[in-house]
Amino acid sequence: MILFLDIATPSARVAVVSSTTVRWSVGGNAYALVERARGAKLDAVIIARPSAEAIKKPTWSGIRSAVAIANALAFATGAKVGEIEISGQEKKSVLEAAVRAAAKKSKKGAWIEPRYSGEPNITTPKPRQ
Repeated sequence: MILFLDIATPSARVAVVSSTTVRWSVGGNAYALVERARGAKLDAVIIARPSAEAIKKPTWSGIRSAVAIANALAFATGAKVGEIEISGQEKKSVLEAAVRAAAKKSKKGAWIEPRYSGEPNITTPKPRQ
């Protein structure tokens, strides 16, 4: 089983991908999706990162938490971890194929690092309205 975390789209999606089926989270209920897969061996955790043409860029916190979750799950279960780059406009069938290919390429014991769209601006105050 492959766990797919998509942070490159506005409605962060989760999917459980097996060799024959794919189950997508519906309405943001990823917990129910993962609960249904309980007991299945986790082979890989794949994250979708936004490409330069992505519709919406995820927040710093969203990127950091998704990468931390992927790395922690992979470490705890001995699964592989990897990533794909998407624009957020791909059809589900294209994503499913890319996820399976990334899982085959990924390595056990590796980890992924967060990549952000720019420098942090935590010291710059936001304009007040």
